[in-house]
Amino acid sequence: CIDMLSIEGQFTFTAEQPQLHCTTFFIGEPEEFITIDYDFININCQGGDFLKVFDGWMLKGEKFPSSLDHPLPTSRRYIDFCESGNIQRSIRSSQNVAMIFRIHQSGNGFTITVKKNANLFRKSEFYIVRW
Repeated sequence: CIDMLSIEGQFTFTAEQPQLHCTTFFIGEPEEFITIDYDFININCQGGDFLKVFDGWMLKGEKFPSSLDHPLPTSRRYIDFCESGNIQRSIRSSQNVAMIFRIHQSGNGFTITVKKNANLFRKSEFYIVRW
């Protein structure tokens, strides 16, 4: 259960069956940041559902950019959600990639809007290769 998105837009993820360890990767150009706006969340945290945003990518246990190369400590690169309803919350990446881990029960899900924002100051020192 892995998705990769390099386009902007509004996306709804709904589990048709119980899904464990699903991930969505978001990528922009090296000179862009990724912004994820949460529009609606329908999860049951007491039932084991969760959403977790990571500022960067994790793949096979490795973090990109690595902990040594990222300006934030690893603990501040994770953002957990355990809310439901119309949520007005945004997350902006520090570079051109971000990802969401999700686990949810059948029928639960969320809607987000993904935007790419230009880094007006400079190209980020750390980015994942062009998509």
